[in-house]
Amino acid sequence: MNKLKIIIFGVGSGYERLKFDMNLDKVEMLAFVDNDIKKQRTIFNNINIVSPKEIHKYSYDYIVIANQYYLEIEKQLLDMGIEKKRIISYYYKPNDINYDIKYNKHIFKLFFKEDVEEKNKRQLLPIAEDVKKMYNKNYKEKEDKWSCTDLNYTKSIIQELLKEMKRLGIQIENCSNILDVGCAKGYFTEAFRNFGLNSYGIDYSDIAVNMAKNSFPSCTFEVMDGFNPRLNEEFDLVFVRGFTGCNTHNLNFVSEFLNKYIEKIKIGGSLVVAFSSDFSGYEKSGETVNWSFDEINKLSNMLNLKFLDIIYPEEKLVKLKTINQDKKYFYLVYIKNITD
Repeated sequence: MNKLKIIIFGVGSGYERLKFDMNLDKVEMLAFVDNDIKKQRTIFNNINIVSPKEIHKYSYDYIVIANQYYLEIEKQLLDMGIEKKRIISYYYKPNDINYDIKYNKHIFKLFFKEDVEEKNKRQLLPIAEDVKKMYNKNYKEKEDKWSCTDLNYTKSIIQELLKEMKRLGIQIENCSNILDVGCAKGYFTEAFRNFGLNSYGIDYSDIAVNMAKNSFPSCTFEVMDGFNPRLNEEFDLVFVRGFTGCNTHNLNFVSEFLNKYIEKIKIGGSLVVAFSSDFSGYEKSGETVNWSFDEINKLSNMLNLKFLDIIYPEEKLVKLKTINQDKKYFYLVYIKNITD
């Protein structure tokens, strides 16, 4: 198989990230390009760093931009007379309507490392006690790797979410009851309270719940198995974001535990399920599952609610991604009608 001949624009941290995704058996790196005069005419990874003006000396298939200022670099290359179809960027902004993500992904697939599909793990179900141990261990660490601990960020997300829900005809009134499932340290629970809601949070990690109680005493928190909730209250909104129970392709399991919460939603109330995906239906080893749109449709048909829309309130807050980081948080919005 002939190798793709590529020139990489950028030798900084962008390339350091890119190189871990590349299958070097599929590409021949002809040169690095950089606008920094001090870097030009030096050697990097045994390959010459040249100025942009020297690109025309090479016979290449693609120029790969490994720099967050990809828009400026793309314009620079286009002004030099380089064809747009030969320019691909490892970085992109989610809201960039001019960025052809499908084209770029197609080209990158030609020389990226292949995803490892672990077929025997795709249907594995989360076990409550195992999940509890795993999360308790995480919360004991100095650095919390899994939960969001930036209140300003969670408030921004909830503000955008409530705005989107209002657009869909759902008005969450002051003093409405909201349940945050898998609340962790309570930052989303508190964010909802900041918008005038009565906020309840449940999590199976006693360590996380104790932290949440200490940090946000105006909210109500309880240790509870999220797969088998025992709830006395009814809620206007049940919020399920990043919950471990959704980290499986077994939709029967997911619908079964979600329907337990739906029983506790008031008529006219809502369910919001948020998780991250690239919508491929496949994932690499160690990666959280990527539900496909087909799976999302199937799940929606298995829930005792009316599906309204899939929205992306976090997209407006995320400034930059790489081509191999196109997982994004999607929010499924449902409403409980009197006929459901």
